[in-house]
Amino acid sequence: MIKNISLLKKLPGQTHEEFAAYWTGPHAALDKQMPRLKKYVINVLDTEQMAALGGTAIFDGVGELWWDSLEDMQADFASAEGKAAGADGVNLCEVCLNLYVKECIMVDKM
Repeated sequence: MIKNISLLKKLPGQTHEEFAAYWTGPHAALDKQMPRLKKYVINVLDTEQMAALGGTAIFDGVGELWWDSLEDMQADFASAEGKAAGADGVNLCEVCLNLYVKECIMVDKM
């Protein structure tokens, strides 16, 4: 398995609620169309932590997308669906830092 972890910073002037609503709504609908995608998780910064940080954070959320292989991920990003999702990023966030990682589970009690 290969995972893409995306660290996202919301757009200037965008509220935390607007960011979360767009990401979990219109943008997620585009991401979910990638045909080889196996799992997709959106992690939005908790509002209590946001308040504790004074309303600003380095990142406002973390996205996790899984594929069976690096080749599947690259094929999805090169597909029409992947390109549409990538192009929509300008409507979602100011910064998106992508990390391609291999997951090493240390504890899983779920």
